[in-house]
Order: sequence, then C-alpha cells, then structure tokens
Amino acid sequence: MGDSFPVGTILHMGAGSGSLADTCLESGAKRVFLLEPLPDRQPQLERLAQDNKRVSFLPKALHQTSGTAPFHIFNLSAYSSLHEPSGLSRLFPNLRIERSIDCATIDLAALLKKALPGSKTDKHVLILDIPGEELPILERLAETGQLARFAHLFLRQPALALYRDMPSGAAIPELLAAHLFDLVARDDADPDLPVCYYKRSPFMEEIRRQNAKISQLTEKTGKQATQIREQDQKISRFRGERDELAQKARQRQEDIEKLKHDLDKAAKDAATCRSELEKAKSELDGTLQALKRSKTRLEVLESENDSLHRELNALEEKCADEQELQLERIQEQQQELEIARSDRIALQDNLALALRTQALREADLEDLRASYQELLDTKESQDALLQSLTARLEAAVAYLEMLRLPPAETADEDGEFGIPAVGGKEAPADD
Repeated sequence: MGDSFPVGTILHMGAGSGSLADTCLESGAKRVFLLEPLPDRQPQLERLAQDNKRVSFLPKALHQTSGTAPFHIFNLSAYSSLHEPSGLSRLFPNLRIERSIDCATIDLAALLKKALPGSKTDKHVLILDIPGEELPILERLAETGQLARFAHLFLRQPALALYRDMPSGAAIPELLAAHLFDLVARDDADPDLPVCYYKRSPFMEEIRRQNAKISQLTEKTGKQATQIREQDQKISRFRGERDELAQKARQRQEDIEKLKHDLDKAAKDAATCRSELEKAKSELDGTLQALKRSKTRLEVLESENDSLHRELNALEEKCADEQELQLERIQEQQQELEIARSDRIALQDNLALALRTQALREADLEDLRASYQELLDTKESQDALLQSLTARLEAAVAYLEMLRLPPAETADEDGEFGIPAVGGKEAPADD
C-alpha cells in the first residue's frame, strides 16, 4: 500500500474483518470509512469504529439503489455477493451458496455523500475489495465525475467475469489511464485476481492539456492554411473582377454621358410633369374634399345600415315567429288535407256508386221513353179515332135532337139538312 498516504479519507469497500484499518490509520488519514455487508464480520468492525473516532462503519452492500436486496453467502465468504456466481464457479469448483439473506443496500451517490461529506480535496484513497464488481463501480465514478476525487486506488483486476451479468476487469487499465491514473504496482500472486495499485499522475493532466493545446494549434494551423488558400483564390477572383470592373467603368462613363443627355431631357419633362403635378394636386384636393364628403355620407350610411341591420334582425325574429306559425298552419293544413283525401276517397266511392245508379236509371229511362212513345202513338191513334167518333157522335146527337123536335120543325130541319122523312115517305104538304 505504500509508506505514506496523503491527508484525506480512505474509503474501503468490502472491509472484511478490518485487517487494513490499522494500516490506514497509521498512514495519516484523517478518516477511514469501512463498508461491509457480511453479518459475521460486522461486530468486529463496529467495535473498531467505537474505539477510534476516525473510523466509520456502514453495514450495507453497495448496489444500484438504496434499500434491500438478496445477498448470497458462499462457503468462501470472502466472495459473497449480491450476484450469482458464474466465472467464480469455474475458479472454485466446490463453491456453493450456503444461504441468502435480505441485505441493506446503498447506492454509490449516497455512499460518497456519507464517506466524503462536503470534501473539496482530491487526495482521497479508494480500496475496492469487492471481487468482480470493480469495473462497474469505476465506470459509475467516472460518469459522475467522482473518480477525480481519489488520488490512489487499490483494487483487484479479475481476468474473467466472476458473476452473472457482470464484466471482467480487462477494461480497467484503459479506463483508469483515460482518467490520468498510472499503474504503480501489481501483485500477481493470484493470477486470476491480481491486486493492483494505481496512482493519479500529477503530470498526466498537464500532458493532456498540452496535447489538447497542440491538437488545437494543429487544427488552427490547418484552418489558417485553408484560409490562405481561400484568400489566394479570392485575390485571383478579385483581380478578374477588377478588370471586369474597369471595363464596366468605361462602359459606365459612356452611360453617364448618355444619362446627362437623358437628364436634360428629363429636366424638361420634369417641368412639364411639375405643371401636370400642380394640376393633379388641385384635382387631388378636390378628390380629398369629395372623399371627406363621401366619408361623412358613408358614416351616415353606416348609421342607417346599423339601423337597417337592427330592423332586419327584428324582421328576422318576426319572420322566424311567423315561420313557426306557418309551419303550425301547414301541419294543420296537412292534417286537413289528409282528412280531405279520406273524404275524397269516400266521395269517389260514392260517385262511382252514383254513376252506376245513374246508368241503371238511364237504362230504365230509355225503357220508359220507349214505353211512353208506344203509349203516345197509341194515344194519338186513339185521339184520331176519338175525333172521328166525336164527329159521328155530334152528328148522332144532332140527329137525336132532331128526333125529339116536333115533326114540322123536324121536317124543316131535316130538309135543311137533307135528311129524308122517317119511313121514306114525304110529309104531307100544308094547305
């Protein structure tokens, strides 16, 4: 671990039995913070914290979230973990899980807040004695910018992934080198789990800044060379444009002479336009007056239009009311029309019956006319017969009357009428 430590805090994750606590205190550290989840080792660490005020102990396991999680205790207790073994079982074929307990957990941010409260120094020491979980812890420290707070790192660097869903330690050197840590010592007594000591180089940051500055200067030089080439191209382009502008200047001089002639003509035209403008101005004044009158008239019309709109709205409301009345009347008329349709159908039936009855009556009337005609003919024949009988009867009556008169009168009358005497004998003449 080295002869001396810089003043600061030593954070020991996976403190075990606390065997390194005395060494950490002797290094001159202001504070030693121990993290250990194994229940059988916690009483010893608690006594150590009670005996020395510079020692703090937290009986929890490091996890992604604070709370509780299943903790697997193996028959090799030093490798007990929150994770199930995979590569570890290949290293130790007899490894087995003896039991699992609910273990209190703490996330990395909360742990650093407890271990390094308000500390602004970057001279702290981190001891990672959590086999197989070194790389994820270092990655989270690097992502949050907390790795720069440690000047010394002690950790194991497993050659393969020891637990399920956990990476190996192959990427640890590259990660630490990127954050200015140099490998100072390496213990390969256990080739599968070599112990490494990293120290942050005070010159690496300056070298990095110088390299970054060199890169910036190189990039700036390249940009300036590019700008020079662009400037040369612009100069060549400007020379061509200058010649073109000289040609245009000569053409422009000719155009100026022409423009002078045009300006003289334009001055004359301007005088003419000025007089026309004065005339147009007077016309414009008249137009403005007319517009003012029109505006006044428009305001009056708008007022009248508003009145008409109000009247129109009133009429629309009235029309709406009348429309409702008309609709009601139409409905009533429709009902009456339905009744009339029913009556019409009944009347059509009655008319059909009346037509049939009239046809029968006309047939009977024809029969009666024929009978009447026969009777009339009979009557006319009878009248003729009666007339002839009447004449005969009159003659008979006259004859009978004559028979009832005295004989002389009768004879005279008979003579007058040419009726012979009764018996065919002539009456004796008077003396």
